[in-house]
Amino acid sequence: MGHGHRRPLSIKKQSFWALSDQAASSIGNFFTAVYLARVLSTADYGIFALLYGSVVLSNSLLSGAVVYPMQVLASREGDRAGAIFRAGMQLTLAISFPCSLAVAALTLVVHRPTLFVAIFFATLAWQLQETARRALLSELRFKTALLGDSASYVGQAILIFLVSKKGGVSLAMVFWLVCLTSLLALGLQLLQLRQSFLRRSRIVRYAEFWSLGSWAVLTNLVGMLPTVQGLLWIVNIGLGAVGAGILQTAANTTGVLHPLLFTLGNILVPAIANAEAVGGRKGARDTARYYATVFGAMVIPYVALLFLLPGLIFKVMYGNRVEVGGFEFVVRFFALAYLAIFGAQVLGGWLRARTQPRQDFMANLFAAIVMLFVGLPLAFFMGVKGAAITFFMSSVARLAYQTICVKMRSEKVASASLAAGQV
Repeated sequence: MGHGHRRPLSIKKQSFWALSDQAASSIGNFFTAVYLARVLSTADYGIFALLYGSVVLSNSLLSGAVVYPMQVLASREGDRAGAIFRAGMQLTLAISFPCSLAVAALTLVVHRPTLFVAIFFATLAWQLQETARRALLSELRFKTALLGDSASYVGQAILIFLVSKKGGVSLAMVFWLVCLTSLLALGLQLLQLRQSFLRRSRIVRYAEFWSLGSWAVLTNLVGMLPTVQGLLWIVNIGLGAVGAGILQTAANTTGVLHPLLFTLGNILVPAIANAEAVGGRKGARDTARYYATVFGAMVIPYVALLFLLPGLIFKVMYGNRVEVGGFEFVVRFFALAYLAIFGAQVLGGWLRARTQPRQDFMANLFAAIVMLFVGLPLAFFMGVKGAAITFFMSSVARLAYQTICVKMRSEKVASASLAAGQV
């Protein structure tokens, strides 16, 4: 009985610090994106969105190969956490170098080769810091991670603002500042992880990471396409950097939701995995429902406001520096898409936490197919408006597939339990 009374309090504390930590990173990124939309030309802002978004996409590959298996392994086998974290950092070093080169090579595609070195080091530093951050989060140490994440993301936004006020900010300077703040946060979080790293434990084989992370890598790889970052490159093909800048300007209106959605994604996998280890399927289900209810109460009202009053949100964010005309249609479809993304975040977390990443991969694959064969022509023929419709359609497709997977799995478990009871 005592455990039953303490668990909700523990979850509420975890939720508060998880949200605070994610707010630091998401709000820092949000203000960086909005401020740069105000001070850069539309073309330069489009270049920023394409390259910055590509760093984010590369981080998703790292998340599948390293972060997801690290979270699951650490949740299940706390006695091996030190070896798990050390292996995670080693794998990050091995993976980040080619990832950073690949992202930096995109500067040649957008005809900005002078940004190559800055992009390379920004990506490398960011990915190393992301693994250190997720190691803390895998132990549910959200409060501890807050200091480093504030230094990285909020510090990034503050420095960009200060440099801009001193005489203007270039794209190269933006990415060097990302590198600097990521390295600062990395140093802080490695110090915070010192005790975990020094903990003696049985050696972790890299194959353990791959056995869990292989499907997650494929899931995130396929999932790159039906995202705002993927759409930016599609729009860039048809409308160039200016089109990408316009799309990102509209997409920024959903940035307020990122702390909530990313917090949900960060906390669901370890929380459900821990709950299932202690309370079985019922404990996992109760935990998933709790988080869905709490976060839904915050996500849904803003989505409704964004859908009903997109012009007001636009004015608050950009003032008179960006014309509202024509953006309402795009913003409304982004709002609807994020409602579907919220549902997909919950169901995807459930599937990954219960080691069913293959189904999550198939959901992302289905969303990518819908985008390619149904939505992609809309993006080419209707430009930014078509891209917004495409984003909505692919988000709904992913949610629909995940819903079917969870429903079928539940029916299978119920049938098995009924059969066992009859025996």
